[in-house]
This record gives sequence, C-alpha cells and structure tokens, in this order.
Amino acid sequence: MGANHYVHHHRNPIGPALIVLTPVIAGAVIFGLWSSSRWSDGALSDVVHEAARP
Repeated sequence: MGANHYVHHHRNPIGPALIVLTPVIAGAVIFGLWSSSRWSDGALSDVVHEAARP
C-alpha cells in the first residue's frame, strides 16, 4: 500500500484543502437543493387544490 491516497489529515499536503473545501462544497450542494425545492404560497396552494379535485 502506497501513501498516494488523499485523506482528511492536516499533515497530508492535500489535507488542509480537503478540510476546507469539503464543508464548503457540501454547504453549497445543500443550499442548492433547498433553494430549488422551495414553493411560493400560490404555487403550493394551486397544486394542493388541483390534487384534491375528484
């Protein structure tokens, strides 16, 4: 086994970048998913009323 894999360890040359970038990227993905799934009050109401019709 070589030591050429990248891990979240501060002594690894890539470690500090991974430690900083991982939460930033995860936060951006979570925010993107959250913002794309928000409904306005009118749109949500329209969908609920449409689904409730027989």
